[in-house]
Amino acid sequence: MQRLILDHKLNLPSHPVFVGFVTLVWATIGGFVFFHLHAPLPWTLGPIAFCAFAATVGSRWLMPGSVLLAARPAIGVMAGSGFTPVVVASIGTWWSEVLVVALFGSIVAVTGFLFFRYVFRFDRVTAFFGSLPAGLAELTVIGGSLGGNTKSLVLIHSIRIVAIVFCVPLILQFVLGHAVGRVPVAAGEIAAGIKDWGILIGCAISGLVLGHYLKLPGGIMVAAMMISAVVHGLGISSAAFPGWFVAGAQIVIGAVAGSRFAGIQWREAWVTALAAVTWALLLVAMTVAAAWVVTNYSARPYSTGLLSLAPGGMSEMAVITYALGIDVAFIVTCQVFRTFLMLTTAPFIARLIKP
Repeated sequence: MQRLILDHKLNLPSHPVFVGFVTLVWATIGGFVFFHLHAPLPWTLGPIAFCAFAATVGSRWLMPGSVLLAARPAIGVMAGSGFTPVVVASIGTWWSEVLVVALFGSIVAVTGFLFFRYVFRFDRVTAFFGSLPAGLAELTVIGGSLGGNTKSLVLIHSIRIVAIVFCVPLILQFVLGHAVGRVPVAAGEIAAGIKDWGILIGCAISGLVLGHYLKLPGGIMVAAMMISAVVHGLGISSAAFPGWFVAGAQIVIGAVAGSRFAGIQWREAWVTALAAVTWALLLVAMTVAAAWVVTNYSARPYSTGLLSLAPGGMSEMAVITYALGIDVAFIVTCQVFRTFLMLTTAPFIARLIKP
């Protein structure tokens, strides 16, 4: 991992706490600017834009890993709160739609492999792991361990995640014809009692511990989501985080996504960057088209189809979905299933195609 320091030209402290604080302040400013510009999902897109700009013009701001570590269980609890008793009762009817998501993920993987391998001449392992629609950290570690180019994988997936997360809200706003995600849906829904906060915090801490020991794909976020889903699905609690907390989670996720571009030597990696940008745009177009086809043959609205198929990062898509308040449980289930499928099958397939 790159060192957690600021640009030495700024002559500012390099302690991770200070770096994280400065980055979050800058990200929050971006959120306010995008909010006043009436942009969709401003508390996510604003931080992405501002932090990505800072990173690409030479700043070496980076988000300390501890910030994301603390945010992931909270994101999991938010996602799990969408599994109400009514939703849980209908999960058995989702299997065909979840399989469609898996099929689309497989099509994306095959298309991406052919694109990176035969258009940009990447080696087979890098082309394969660069094409998979799953988590950046997991794919980078697994792909690198099997002989892939780690730097190329980081850049490809960083651009893929940022492109999907940035474009999906804009597309939804265009399709729906009104602003989306400007007010977090959980605003005002949580009771003021200490019991509710205790339940939510307890789910997050339990997910942190359980995720550490189980080593699940998606890690502590998935573990916290599972615990929260059980608590909310059984009717033990209907508590949800307040609006300001949801906005804060969006800011953290946006800052992390934008900061991924810090330290990249664009002059040295321009071919990889060109391939990554081209692939990201192609991926956005494929997702838009696939969502249109799928929703024409199902009872789900286009917004649900787009969010369930969108191959962004799992944490990022969970936050976006929760902030938009669109079929949270169904969409997060689709995202988790696709990620789980990709990560569990990838090492076996990679060994088959490795020269």
